[in-house]
Amino acid sequence: MKKTIQLLVALAIGILGQANAQTIVIGNFETGNLGSFWQSGSFATYDHSWGGVADQTPPLANGGNFYAYTPGEFGQIGTNMGLLQANTDYTLSLDYQGIYGWGDRPYIELTGYNGVSEITFAAGYAGPASNDFWRTGSLSLSAATISSSYSAWIGQEFNVKISGAAIAVDNVALTAIPEPGTATMLGLGLAGFLGAYRRRGRA
Repeated sequence: MKKTIQLLVALAIGILGQANAQTIVIGNFETGNLGSFWQSGSFATYDHSWGGVADQTPPLANGGNFYAYTPGEFGQIGTNMGLLQANTDYTLSLDYQGIYGWGDRPYIELTGYNGVSEITFAAGYAGPASNDFWRTGSLSLSAATISSSYSAWIGQEFNVKISGAAIAVDNVALTAIPEPGTATMLGLGLAGFLGAYRRRGRA
């Protein structure tokens, strides 16, 4: 019986682990350049420790000094995040500020591409104008929206885009959170059963 309980514990932990969120940092720019990960442009990178381009406040929660900024009036960068997944909630987050005294903000997008055409799943400005100091902004795409409006794009290329004029961005990250499915509910049921069994054994 003890081995059976141990097996059920391992099974429950394994199933519940499938629902963990996964966060991918796709832009802390610590190397001092955009690299091949980000495509296209008019964005450059800047070492904040040199001072002078943007506000002197360091990027929020930044482990280093580098961030990306638009040296001209307008720039756009994008990157492929793999394939759009079903039953998954996505959140794109980033730190941003206006530069050169502009209170500007980036326009952020989650898009799809099937080799022929492109579609925008979610888009918008990253919160209020930054007024030349760092803020945190985010954009979300829910599993419900994917299943109801973009089911044909599941398994197709999934991209992140950032554009704007006189802006700086840093700590860009995409979080994917799988929705609780049948397997997860089974795991919760097993965990509840084991908890009840142990309380009964101690009684």
